Amino acid sequence: MLGKALLLQRTMFTGSKEPNIAANDVAQQAVSQQNNNLQQEIDNLKTELDMRRNLASNSPTAILQRAQIRRDGSKGIFQGDPTPDRLDQLQSPKKED
Repeated sequence: MLGKALLLQRTMFTGSKEPNIAANDVAQQAVSQQNNNLQQEIDNLKTELDMRRNLASNSPTAILQRAQIRRDGSKGIFQGDPTPDRLDQLQSPKKED
């Protein structure tokens, strides 16, 4: 797609040098305006392609990093309750002596 846009831009530039177009100021302005519009679209397309390339290359890396973080987080040792059977003690009624 980008190659076709660049080819079109070169064709428009070459066409603007044609004697009938070169002699007509209105035609020169129209070609110049269209060339500017096409250049803007080419720049937008380049930016979009760069963003897609960056996202595609970063995705596997990000997935691997998240997996490593999860693995590291799950290695922690669970510390149990320091008072054994605390829940049972709280739920059972106290025996009065």
